Amino acid sequence: MKIFFLITTAIFISNFTFSQKVGYYNNTSGINGSTLKTELHNIIKDHTSFSYDRAKYILLKSDADTANLGNVILVYTGRTEDGLLYGTGSNDINREHVWAKSHGDFGTSQPTGTDAHNLKPADASVNISRSNKDFDNCQATGTQHLEATGCYYTADAWEPRDEVKGDIARIIFYMATRYEGENGELDLEVVDFINTYPNASHGKLSTLLQWNLTDLPDEFERNRNKEIFNWQKNRNPFIDKPEFAELIWNNTSTNGLDIDNIYTIPHNPQAGDTIRVYSNITTNTGSITANLLWGTSYAAMINNTALSANFIGIIPPQAENTTIYFKVNADNGSISSSSIPYEIYIPYIYTGSTSSIYDIQGQTATSPYINQTVTTTGIVTANFGNGYYIQDGVGEWNGIFVYDGGRNPTIGDSIVITGTVDEYYDFTEIINVANYYFCSSDNPLPNASVINTNELGESFESVLVKFNSAICTNTNSGYGTWLINDGSGNAKIQNTEIFDYYPTIDESYDIEGIVNYSYDEFKVQIRSFNDVSKTIMRLESATALNSTTVNVLFSKEVETTTAENINNYTIDNSISVISAQKDINQNRIVTLTVSNLSSGVYYLTANNIEDLEGNIITNQSEYFSYSNTKINDTELSDIGIYPNPASTYVQVKGYNAKVITYKIMDVYGRETSNTQAKNSSNEFTINISNLAKGIYFLKIKSNTGSRIDKIIKL
Repeated sequence: MKIFFLITTAIFISNFTFSQKVGYYNNTSGINGSTLKTELHNIIKDHTSFSYDRAKYILLKSDADTANLGNVILVYTGRTEDGLLYGTGSNDINREHVWAKSHGDFGTSQPTGTDAHNLKPADASVNISRSNKDFDNCQATGTQHLEATGCYYTADAWEPRDEVKGDIARIIFYMATRYEGENGELDLEVVDFINTYPNASHGKLSTLLQWNLTDLPDEFERNRNKEIFNWQKNRNPFIDKPEFAELIWNNTSTNGLDIDNIYTIPHNPQAGDTIRVYSNITTNTGSITANLLWGTSYAAMINNTALSANFIGIIPPQAENTTIYFKVNADNGSISSSSIPYEIYIPYIYTGSTSSIYDIQGQTATSPYINQTVTTTGIVTANFGNGYYIQDGVGEWNGIFVYDGGRNPTIGDSIVITGTVDEYYDFTEIINVANYYFCSSDNPLPNASVINTNELGESFESVLVKFNSAICTNTNSGYGTWLINDGSGNAKIQNTEIFDYYPTIDESYDIEGIVNYSYDEFKVQIRSFNDVSKTIMRLESATALNSTTVNVLFSKEVETTTAENINNYTIDNSISVISAQKDINQNRIVTLTVSNLSSGVYYLTANNIEDLEGNIITNQSEYFSYSNTKINDTELSDIGIYPNPASTYVQVKGYNAKVITYKIMDVYGRETSNTQAKNSSNEFTINISNLAKGIYFLKIKSNTGSRIDKIIKL
């Protein structure tokens, strides 16, 4: 067992609650109108989207009644209610779409229909009364709601209670900024009139701007913004800075004194670190004086430190488990400005020991630590809502799933956890997390292990993997899965609660994701649109089959004329390309006949070769090696291979020769799992039942030399 004693290098831990990153709103100072709206959109777009069902659990935290554990505050009545009492009864909870889902007809589809910033817990009967009405002042001409007595309505409009008018306005502003028609999403716009149904618009703008100023964000709303950020990894900018709304929709001018580009050094401060706060302050007139306000609560930033001439402020070393709030103030003699407040967390210092994930996995199907309490550490590689994956190294046996729906770490966070090792239907996981400790954020992820599609197995359980150039062979293999095959066999891809991808049959994809095991099969779970991309044209590999034959593999099927032009290939060390032939069965492969190779490493370059869509490779290169082992006619006749073709088994028999090792490679030159060492056996059987149908190469090394034979799997 490997135990890592963390003494000289401390791990910094706590039960950390995530806050907005310092500098989240950099590049938003000094601009207004559509320019500012676009900049904010670019900051908050592409959030982590969860399912409509998962929203119940997000709202349980974001709208929590802190005085009644497990309850939420209903938006229109203000009543406290059981946070999971969802249903159709008059006093049950509904997930109210503040921007009515019929205004654009986005329903409950991701991401628009499930965006938690737009969802509020509401009394079911009151939600029916609000329906899809626009928002406006209604008291003068409308009717007071019998149950939600602070609300008024007309046939066309709804006026919420005073305590949440600003909350409602800022949600509408968020939706109009987040959804701008990109990537197939709707373009939502806030307008200055009502009766907007069924258009992708909502009103009434002038009223909402008024509510935004008269009901400013309170602690409840700021906490809601923080909790939703924990899940979705994006914020509502209009809660952090209500003035954004005036700058965008009233086109209010900026005051000419701008504070921007705020960051801290160190990025992840620890106890004992002096924190330097950097900012860029500019003015149209006058001379700038600036100071840093900071403290241990949002409402009490009582420490005042003058900034240097370069606008650098100092926060002295802080104790462990401390949250620091700060903002930068500036004055030019006639006007003053303040930055958005930011938070810095100072974690605990942990100097205990941890068990590695590699040891917890134990290189076996069942963990040797089953039912034991362990402390381990890793980088978060995925978070699917009900739990997350961590990994502390690259490759096999280095990942594990943590079943812990109460916390939502961000991909790239370094954490330490203490929990119990469990085998959930043979899936190794950590449950009953007793301690969850945050170390640092924005860490690089372990490199994904590039594997063949037939290599999914126990050793890659919970590990980040990648497939290159795999063809979709089935767009719907059941329960949200689809199949890909890179020539070595099928692999299942799992659409998840946070991301669905709908592939095209026979299209080639590069896919990255986390290996999961459920229902007796391994599959790769995808996390976001970044995990799936259509394969681009590239040179993937070159493989020497013998001294005069080199197979060249491309990521996509190649156009014949350019692929068979010998002038489009060069090999170093004065090796000539004599001919080039595209494989008639595997149109991604070109077989080169070359002048005689000697043992060594070579460098092949492909240029001006097109795929079937006209995409061209320009000077892409790959290394390959060749081992020059003498093969004579006597040896070739000394080994028999039969039957061939075969469906289940291939028999190898040596007469005078004894086989030492063998390996089976696919037509792309990639080694399959059918590779073994033999103790100089004269006769043995190779099980090929796990291989997909197709052509393979069997490479045998004997006591007298080596040979390669083509075999066909039926």
